[in-house]
Amino acid sequence: MLLVDAINLVKEFKQQANAVRGDIACGRKPTNFSSTKRNVYPWHVSIYNVQKEPACSGSLLSQKLILTIGDCVTYLTGNLIPKEFYTVAVGKNYKEFDDFRDTEAQLSQVDEIFIPTVYDRDGGFANIALLVAKKAFVLSLIVQPVCLDLSQSYKPSENQSLYISSWDVQDHNSTNGSKELVTRFFSRSKCRSCDSTYLRYFLKSDQLCVPCPNDVNLREHEIDNKKYFGVSTKCIYEKGSGVLVEHDDKYYVTGVATSDVASPDLLARCGNADLILYTDISNYITTFILTKFRKLAID
Repeated sequence: MLLVDAINLVKEFKQQANAVRGDIACGRKPTNFSSTKRNVYPWHVSIYNVQKEPACSGSLLSQKLILTIGDCVTYLTGNLIPKEFYTVAVGKNYKEFDDFRDTEAQLSQVDEIFIPTVYDRDGGFANIALLVAKKAFVLSLIVQPVCLDLSQSYKPSENQSLYISSWDVQDHNSTNGSKELVTRFFSRSKCRSCDSTYLRYFLKSDQLCVPCPNDVNLREHEIDNKKYFGVSTKCIYEKGSGVLVEHDDKYYVTGVATSDVASPDLLARCGNADLILYTDISNYITTFILTKFRKLAID
């Protein structure tokens, strides 16, 4: 893509974003989120399958456009699953589709699904997707888009805090309420320094890794009177969730969580037995995301 084309796409995206966002700024968390656990991330999207079961998560980029992963919307063959299979929801505080406490949730069917032409499900490359909701969500303090780093000015640095939205599935008091996961950025060289047989196989050229926030260490377990060492905690996160960086109290999506890798080797080399892998979306902002914004503006 020529530089002038990229610049024009950025301008069109900004105009589109300003038109739909109005007075709602992107990437702002509610100020009382820590005490109420209400909408930790107002751009967090729940994606449900035809049985109304959670399929994965996503991030709201505008009133209709949702960022997630290709694995969520394709068969094992790599072909798209029919859009009628999905329902998307915003403004939810709880994971279950019909939780009675989600009085302000907004639901929509899916109008279109896009994956990059270079998406390779078998190879794990270009694991990113965009969903277009049939109806425009009403933006508010609890439903708003996340920011896109169009200028690539806020790329995280080594060990900088990163954030992932998830569901607190182990907190019985919140009953699968929303939760914020805090981890730290690893450069690709750092990811590769954690090298193991598993990581070499799973880490793709457009991916990075972060330590699983739930991971502690390897502990001794006992089963049938036999002792062994294993990972003491399970890495709890939602596939398709945005991996976020904070700048000036605004959150920018820098990637989408795709999978996790666990092995004792990772603990020895990297200090964590579990790592979350994510697609770095900087590779796809101009070539994929912005082109879809332009298409939506034209259509």
